[in-house]
Amino acid sequence: MNKLFAIVFVTLFSPFTLACTFANYGPEFDALIIIKNNEEPDSFYLEVPKKLENTGSANVYLSYSKVLGNERIAEFSEELKFWFSWGVIEGDFSAPKKEGYVSYIHVVWPGEVCDTVANSGNLEGAK
Repeated sequence: MNKLFAIVFVTLFSPFTLACTFANYGPEFDALIIIKNNEEPDSFYLEVPKKLENTGSANVYLSYSKVLGNERIAEFSEELKFWFSWGVIEGDFSAPKKEGYVSYIHVVWPGEVCDTVANSGNLEGAK
């Protein structure tokens, strides 16, 4: 009985049980990414909040993936660096088309326990 109690106690209060299983994500976070076309081909303007509640500063990535059904699986990404004001990260970037891939923006706001992530729509469809 003591062994069972010890196992249950250790399991309940283990740091692994407090760890994040899945990042925070969803349409409410995806909607925070604002992308507009610039006049030059494959050139865009981006605006995202620098921080969310209980998160660190956002990391912004230009990602390319192949589309498998409704799923996008990132094949490769590059981090984009922008100047930022107190509350917003904004700037222009280039996203050259790559044959057989769609491009999109992937944003990660690191959290104390769980990260928050957001994905834009395909850049080819930006307004």
